[in-house]
Amino acid sequence: MNKLVIIISLLLLFGCSDDETFTASDCITRIEFEWQNESDREKASITTEFMDSFISYFISSYGTEFPPPSSAVQGENREFIFLQFTANCKNKVEMTKSITEKVLMSSSHLPTVLFSNESFKPSYNTILVDGPYWRAE
Repeated sequence: MNKLVIIISLLLLFGCSDDETFTASDCITRIEFEWQNESDREKASITTEFMDSFISYFISSYGTEFPPPSSAVQGENREFIFLQFTANCKNKVEMTKSITEKVLMSSSHLPTVLFSNESFKPSYNTILVDGPYWRAE
């Protein structure tokens, strides 16, 4: 009988938790660069500069509240940057837009940036980060 009470108590405790755990898909968003005539070398340089600034602004905006997202550059023309957040996934697009706007205001030579509200599955064609932050798909 005591074991049953303990099991029910644990189920109630963990079942009523306010902690939201998202799937990796819930935490992935994408930025798209609209390249013009940039060379591959220029694209790599611009992408690196963009991500360095993005991470700096992210840390200055959110501090140590949660880590910056992981990133992966994809696409035939290196036009997609996939970001995978570890926390606050429901605000991933808004946070991405907010930080990207800060980066764009600080740099005059970046291409036009588009945001996506699409859902993306983790894969080799998007971003594939594993860890304890996400529940199974």
